[in-house]
This record gives sequence, structure tokens and C-alpha cells, in this order.
Amino acid sequence: MNQDLPPLIWAPVAGRRQSWREAGEDGAALPLVLLHGIGSNSRAWGGQFAGFAGERRVLAWNAPGYAGSAPLPMAAPVAADYGAAALEWLDHLGIGRCVIVGQSLGAIMGTALARLAPDRVAALALASPAAGYGVAPGAPLPEKVESRIRDLRDLGPAGLAEARAHRLCTGTASEEARATVHAAMAEVVPQGYEQAVRLLGGADLARDVQGLPVPVLVLWGSADVVTPPESCARIASAAARCNPRASRMEVPNGGHAFATTLPHAFNAAIRPLIDAADAADLKE
Repeated sequence: MNQDLPPLIWAPVAGRRQSWREAGEDGAALPLVLLHGIGSNSRAWGGQFAGFAGERRVLAWNAPGYAGSAPLPMAAPVAADYGAAALEWLDHLGIGRCVIVGQSLGAIMGTALARLAPDRVAALALASPAAGYGVAPGAPLPEKVESRIRDLRDLGPAGLAEARAHRLCTGTASEEARATVHAAMAEVVPQGYEQAVRLLGGADLARDVQGLPVPVLVLWGSADVVTPPESCARIASAAARCNPRASRMEVPNGGHAFATTLPHAFNAAIRPLIDAADAADLKE
């Protein structure tokens, strides 16, 4: 069992049940807010709680429809719907400015939040970002996307984890890390997962990251087979257009879930972004 993982918390937020984990205390350092990917949940961030909760408040949400959080009311929510839900959660928690880290589909959600309320986001890290497929509202999903929904319906959450979770890890991942990745995927809830798949189909992250008025770091693992390095590099290039505070980093030997499987390397990669955000916030 991961001893660094705080327990789940539940509360009504904007009329919906919301769950999350948190540790650490408010202070001079900015809160660190962690947004998980499509086949994951807040349990994936144990290494980040261990690395940062001693110095700041660290919070990891469960997106709508995940791990005790109520799904959004619409059948096919878009990025802005998840961004608005995240903003309502931050309001509930009394968090003004913070550093956001979004992993995979969480990168789409974090970017949506930064577009809705850039004054609330001191810095944004997009880890192994899912690019989205840019499907128009109401249009059919690509087969690659639709198959995710079909697999969940056919296999169930546990079967989905058996079929897909291994792709998020490299061969060097520890058994504990593999078990964490597998357990998180086995906990997906059908309605929430299907909504998230539809978000993936409609999102266009390369478009949405352009012109963000906040520091942005795009980072990825060199061995990622889910969002390969070339895809992540395209997102990094898009983020750098009109944003001199955009940067990129490739972490050697990292797979898609490298925040979980290589937490020390992941934490070291986001540390300069966090420290710079803290320093800028103190000057304001």
C-alpha cells in the first residue's frame, strides 16, 4: 500500500458530489493541483504527495465521473465543462492561485481551466498530453476512440485494466507502480469514462494551448507509446506560439504514466516551473 497517499475526501461542490485527496498546508508556497488522465484517478499521484506535501498544499481531484465524483450532467461534455468543474472545486477549497499539473487527458482539462481563469493559474504543466481528435460536436467518433467505449462495455473496468494498463508503463517500472496504474484503471466508472472518451474525441489541445498567458511546461517520457514523443512535441510547439514562457522537456525512459512510475524524475522535471511560479507570486 502506498503510505504517501492521503485518504479520499468527498463534498458537495456546485450541487455535485466531488472527491479528491489532499495533504500539506497553506503557506507561502502556491498550492499544487493535480489532474489525472482518462484511465486513472487521484491514486496515481502518490509520488507527488510524497515529493511536495511537506512544503505546500497538494491536491489531486477525481474528475467528474471518477472515483466517487458525480458525472457531469451532459452526455458529451467538452473541455470547458471540465474546466468549469475544476474552477468550482477550487472555489470550494478557497484556492486563489495555484500551479496546475495535468496528465494525459488531464492536460486538456488543465488547459481549459487556464483558458477560463488565467488569473488563477500561476503555471501549467502538461504531462504526456493527450492531443484530442478535434471531432465536431455530434459527429461520429474515430474508430480508435469509439473502441475505448466498446472495450469498457465488453470487458468491464477490471478487464479494461488487464487489456490496457500495461501500455502506460515501461519494462523497468516497479511492481508497486504497475499495481497502482492497474488499480486506478480498474476503478473507472462506465458513465464517467464514456464522457471522458467523448471529451478526448472532441478536444483539440494544439489549438487550445496557443496564446495561453501563463507559463507552460510540456513534458513527456521518451518511451511513451500512448502519447508518443512526436505528438507531445507538437503540443509543445503549439504552446510556444505567442508564449515566451513556454518550455518543453523529455524525461529519459519515461512511459505514459511516468508521474507514477518515475516520481523522482517527474518531480525534478516540474520543480523549476513550480519554484519560478512561487518566486513570481511572492513579488506580486
